[in-house]
Amino acid sequence: MRPINAADRAFFIDLHQDELTCQYVGGPMSTSKAVADFDFSLRLNRVGSLLTFIIINKNSNQPLGICALVWSKTQSAVEMGIYLQHQQFSQGIATEVLPQLLTFAFEQLAITSIMIRTHAENVAMIKVIQGFKQPLKKVAGEYCWFIANNTL
Repeated sequence: MRPINAADRAFFIDLHQDELTCQYVGGPMSTSKAVADFDFSLRLNRVGSLLTFIIINKNSNQPLGICALVWSKTQSAVEMGIYLQHQQFSQGIATEVLPQLLTFAFEQLAITSIMIRTHAENVAMIKVIQGFKQPLKKVAGEYCWFIANNTL
C-alpha cells in the first residue's frame, strides 16, 4: 500500500466506473462524480479526515485497488473500506490488506474503534471480516461490524 497521489487519477476513475467492481457499493459512477471523488480524496488525504491508499502488486508495482480510513463527524469509529479491481476478486488481497490497514490504524494512528460494513450479498467480504483476529461486534440486523482497539 502507498498513499494516493495525483498520478493515480485515471486508475481511481476507471475503478469507480467499473460495473463489476462497484456491484456492492451502489454501482458505477459517472465520470464527473468519479473525478470529483478523486479530487476530494486527494485534497483531504490526511489523518482526521480521509486516508486513501493505493493497493499495489508487490512484483509489478501495478495498482490493484484502493483502501481507506474515513473519519466521520457523526460517529466515533473510523470506517475502513476497500475497492478492488474485479479482476482481483478472490485472490486473497482483502484478506492480506485489511488486517494490515487495521494494524496501522490501531498501532500508528491510535484509533480507538474501526467500523467496517459490506453489502449483504458480498459473501467473500463477509468471510474476510469474520476472519479478523480481533474481536468483532456486529450491529444487529446489519452487515456492519465494530472492532475496538484493545492495545490502548
